[in-house]
Amino acid sequence: ASSSNLSAGRCFLLRPPHSRCRRPRSLRASASLEQEVKERADSPSPSGTSSQATRRDVRNIAIVAHVDHGKTTLVDSMLRQSKVFRDNQVVQERIMDSNDLERERGITILSKNTSITYKGTKINIIDTPGHSDFGGEVERVLNMVEGILLVVDSVEGPMPQTRFVLKKALEFGHAVVVVVNKVDRPIARPEFVVNSTFELFIELNATDEQCDFQTVYAIGLKGKAGISADNLADDLGPLFEAILRCIPEPRIEKDGALQMLVTSTEYDEHKGRIAIGRLHAGELKRGMEVKIGETIADKVSGTALPTIKIEEPTVRMSFSINTSPFVGKEGKFVTSRNLRDRLYRELERNLAMKVEDGETADTFLVSGRGTLHLTILIENMRREGYEFMIGPPKVINKTVNGKLLEPYEIAAIEVPEEYMGSVVELLGKRRGQMLDMEASG
Repeated sequence: ASSSNLSAGRCFLLRPPHSRCRRPRSLRASASLEQEVKERADSPSPSGTSSQATRRDVRNIAIVAHVDHGKTTLVDSMLRQSKVFRDNQVVQERIMDSNDLERERGITILSKNTSITYKGTKINIIDTPGHSDFGGEVERVLNMVEGILLVVDSVEGPMPQTRFVLKKALEFGHAVVVVVNKVDRPIARPEFVVNSTFELFIELNATDEQCDFQTVYAIGLKGKAGISADNLADDLGPLFEAILRCIPEPRIEKDGALQMLVTSTEYDEHKGRIAIGRLHAGELKRGMEVKIGETIADKVSGTALPTIKIEEPTVRMSFSINTSPFVGKEGKFVTSRNLRDRLYRELERNLAMKVEDGETADTFLVSGRGTLHLTILIENMRREGYEFMIGPPKVINKTVNGKLLEPYEIAAIEVPEEYMGSVVELLGKRRGQMLDMEASG
């Protein structure tokens, strides 16, 4: 089964050398340039074996940002203004954060998709996590879109996670629309943020077209946007227009053999396994026979698509059955078989996690992108009734070309001056290296 919200298409940029979205950020587009793009989109493929079809009434985008820069709140406003809900319907804040832990912690953990309709165009939106520990969620969904909305706080500017998700998007060749959010903050500095973002594009070896990004200023909480920080519209119209204008239409090999790349899987006790992905070629119909794997393909002539590459885990913890005198007091799943089944079931949807058998039959080694990544798993299992013991987190080293390599993180910390010494001391104990220090005023 494929997701009904994500349309067919290829991750393929069709823009002339001079981008449609110039840095002056004008809302006007050249009619002749738009015509050229349409003619190129309608032209047959060089091979002549299959035709490229374009869905002009669809846009596929992912919203990415550093944690707490307001992307989930921005999606709330986009859903409300597109009339997804009834006028009298009671809707909670942070609609896309449907998981209990997400709502309690105030962060996005899982990537989720939704869709809205604007002026006859269906915009498929994927909300992604903002914390680096859940980067695997970002990596797997970037295959499903042609462009991203990069949300940046109007005061903080680009942060470590901004660098991570932007680097991944640029590697895919995606178009980028930069949204400077929270411009109503008293100490907002939008021009500085735009310049810092541009410098980040340069550092990440973005192409000239990608560096020529469209900028939209917004107040996600109030549902306002504009092409100037001093002149916002009363709604998100300028943001929707930028999406339609700057994000390429999805394309597909319509006459080719079926190819659908699976990006995530879910399991339902009544329906069985559910695959969510994106069609790259052919048509998927109810009842047709297919080969099922990482690519769902035509049974006779289908071939596999390149697999999704996920960065390796950096931290490992041991999970084992509870052997204390209080075993069975807090959970109902206490055996090693229960623990094994639950951990390996997690791998079906959590692509960035790895599970290995430990030294004993009752111990399992679980590897993740960071301690928070593993902590979320532990808390979910505890709430589901699993009882187990865990060991301390350990960094995963690996040997490459005879050299022992250790993973490291880039941390940006902002604290009052009186706490600076304590923070430096804490990082020093963890073998941290000071790269830069400055007063923010």
